[in-house]
Amino acid sequence: MLNAYLLAALAFIAAMLLFIFQNDTQVSVRFISWQTAELSLAIVVIASACAGALITFLLDSYRAFKTGQRMRKLVKENQKYEQELELLKGQAVVPGKNGVNNDAPGNYSNVPEV
Repeated sequence: MLNAYLLAALAFIAAMLLFIFQNDTQVSVRFISWQTAELSLAIVVIASACAGALITFLLDSYRAFKTGQRMRKLVKENQKYEQELELLKGQAVVPGKNGVNNDAPGNYSNVPEV
């Protein structure tokens, strides 16, 4: 899976570099009321790619943080259940042979057959 991401990233970088080398014109970027001076299209493309990578990193970091919190909660809950299980195992009555309690009423295994 990691190799697929690496190959996709390399293909994206190659396509971006090809685009940059073929489009070396000067552009002015406008966004709402903000406007830049004349910039190379290469700088605009690189800045856009970096901004996209930063946004992706921040969103993935938030997801990983939430997953880590959930994992820590589940580990604590699992430890609590393991302790409870050990406590219940310690309280259990040890059964006789083959899991049958020989002292149970109605058990006639010790009575000789006639």
